[in-house]
Amino acid sequence: MGKLNKELIIKIPLKDIPHGIAEVTLFNESLKPVAERLIYVNSGRKLTIKTILNKSEYSTREKAVLKIKVTNENNEPVIAHLGLSIFDKLYQNKLDPKNILTHYYLSTQLKGNIYNPTYYFNEEYKNRHEGLNLLLLTQGWRRYISSESDIREYTKQIKPLLSDSITGKVYSERMTKKSKIQGQQFVMVFTSDSLKGKDIIMTDSKGVFSINYKHLKVSEKGYVYLKPMTPEKSKYVINIKDTLFDIINLNRKKISINYPLSKLKEETLKDRREPFIISSEVNKLEEVVVLSTKKKQVFRDKYLGVLDSLAKLDLNTDYVGIPCGTLNCEVHPNDKSKKPIEGEVYQYMQGFKWNDKRDAYTVTGHGYTKYHYPELTEAYLLEKFNLRMIKGYYGKREFYQPFYDEETVNDPFLDYRNTLYWKPDIITNEQGEAIIEFYCSDINAKFIGNIEGVSGTGLMGTENFTFQVRKSN
Repeated sequence: MGKLNKELIIKIPLKDIPHGIAEVTLFNESLKPVAERLIYVNSGRKLTIKTILNKSEYSTREKAVLKIKVTNENNEPVIAHLGLSIFDKLYQNKLDPKNILTHYYLSTQLKGNIYNPTYYFNEEYKNRHEGLNLLLLTQGWRRYISSESDIREYTKQIKPLLSDSITGKVYSERMTKKSKIQGQQFVMVFTSDSLKGKDIIMTDSKGVFSINYKHLKVSEKGYVYLKPMTPEKSKYVINIKDTLFDIINLNRKKISINYPLSKLKEETLKDRREPFIISSEVNKLEEVVVLSTKKKQVFRDKYLGVLDSLAKLDLNTDYVGIPCGTLNCEVHPNDKSKKPIEGEVYQYMQGFKWNDKRDAYTVTGHGYTKYHYPELTEAYLLEKFNLRMIKGYYGKREFYQPFYDEETVNDPFLDYRNTLYWKPDIITNEQGEAIIEFYCSDINAKFIGNIEGVSGTGLMGTENFTFQVRKSN
């Protein structure tokens, strides 16, 4: 606090202020804001990530060892959470200049697109601090108009965008607007894996229930099924309200995203290919059509396959006559227990007709057919068995990484990996160190390693390294 007379110098202690953009606001004697500006403080508080490879050049399929060392601004070891990717230099996008520092310290804090944000964090540029100061001068408010309604709107509690549960409702198909609520109902929740057990959920008095994250976790990589435990005479059905993706898409239209994209350069490439000349001895085809020899319906979940088999047995009235083996034989209709087999060839009778006494018959001919059961859709099966199906959590994806030893190094199968290593959850030890091992591929190229991470106190850092892979003799 001080009295302004032409100019006033105020010193602000920066010891407890974290690294990043800070907002400095000037108030008058009535504590009303007059002006403000943005400043960048404590730029030296960051993680220093050092990388040491056991070699600068590797042969194809050779094992590489990378040592990572993380320290803070005082050169003290830090336990940090790191993400590492090692990829072919061919895939480096120089027009996409962003990293963890530019994202959290600039792009998410300032309005508008920022041209080349990595410039302000590159220590090779001596004028980067002056440039950053000029950038921040373009931001901030110069005039304040106070409004109590705006303040009340701003102080409203922000509701979470998404929920970790899905809401459903059990209701009777015959229910009308004048019908009364039937009271609490029960819903059975299960997956295609019988070993994971079942769960019974009780609805409220209006028939509303929730599927929580535990059910979605149990059905990871698959689906969770819901079935109302109600009398079959008065059929009850389940209506699921799963609008998570609709909420995300609607919210994306309302929020502006500032992403540092550079202007694309237009380049004209000359076609240096030699003209293709067709010989007179070559026959030119107008069209090539590739057809599948097998047409078999595949369901997204194995439980639907079980329901499909049960439904076909229940709905199908076809049979094979015993002992003649004729499909739907009217001469031997007493025993219909033998069902036709999918894909088998059966004889059938054409123009079958009994005489008046039903002691003799005539046919106009015989034929053969390959039998196929009718194809039932997932929607039909779910409706027939009164089920609802919800996608569970996506399974954890693991990055493919081969292991080469004295035998597998000579594997004739080519290794065309452009990304040698990817791991987003590397955690250093108390000495701030981590050791990573990976194997090179058969690609003879220069590779880039990119490391980004954050410490438990919020310090962030990034580092890059390169190495060459050459084809072994």
